[in-house]
Amino acid sequence: MLLSLIHPSRRPFVILAVLYSAVLFSSTAVQHYLMGSQVWDLGIFEQFNWLIASGKINAISSLRNITPLQDHFSLLLLPIALVYKLSPNAYTLFALQSLALGCMPALAADLCLRKGVSRQLTWALAIAIVLSPYSFLVNRGDFHPDVLTLPLMLVAIREAEQPRGWLYYPCLLLTLFAKNAQALFGIGLSFYALAKGQRARAAITLAISVAWWTLATQMSSAGGDHVGIRLGYLGDTKL
Repeated sequence: MLLSLIHPSRRPFVILAVLYSAVLFSSTAVQHYLMGSQVWDLGIFEQFNWLIASGKINAISSLRNITPLQDHFSLLLLPIALVYKLSPNAYTLFALQSLALGCMPALAADLCLRKGVSRQLTWALAIAIVLSPYSFLVNRGDFHPDVLTLPLMLVAIREAEQPRGWLYYPCLLLTLFAKNAQALFGIGLSFYALAKGQRARAAITLAISVAWWTLATQMSSAGGDHVGIRLGYLGDTKL
């Protein structure tokens, strides 16, 4: 029934995405069941989601000694916590992450077909995504909210040169809401929009991204300067 609503040229890629999502979730679920998951980030974000889902958004995490939003000021945790509340366990987080990663072949194929790329090259890209080990390494036994924004990034790229904005800006905002460092994607997206002749959209995207970076960095300062910790060897300023 659902496949009948999808254009015939996209159906094979949607089927591939469904199968890919199932494989991703199955592999990480089995690893978690066998107690092979990572205990740091997964534990932190599961506790964060539990606190938010329990109405304790301002409670101090026993693992990080900060509130859930003081880690990366990840507003994306708010909708994630709503889903987590329905089934409060790590498998829910794995399912969401597997679904986000699993959508990539179908969304990438849709972008290619819209650009007039041949089906042979489109299939080559979709298969390359499925066979890439990176998705498995990211997904297996660990969880990060920013991984859930990958399909939103592709949609935002697709919509960057469209005159409509009702889908572009929500995808941009949700992507930024994953963490303060997502502002780098927004800045890159503004350059892409400028290259496509969308000057007003490029300026708005850049302004939103820089504003988010400034706000989120300030709001997450209690959790530590993650950029400074990882990239401090490049210099002592954010630029």
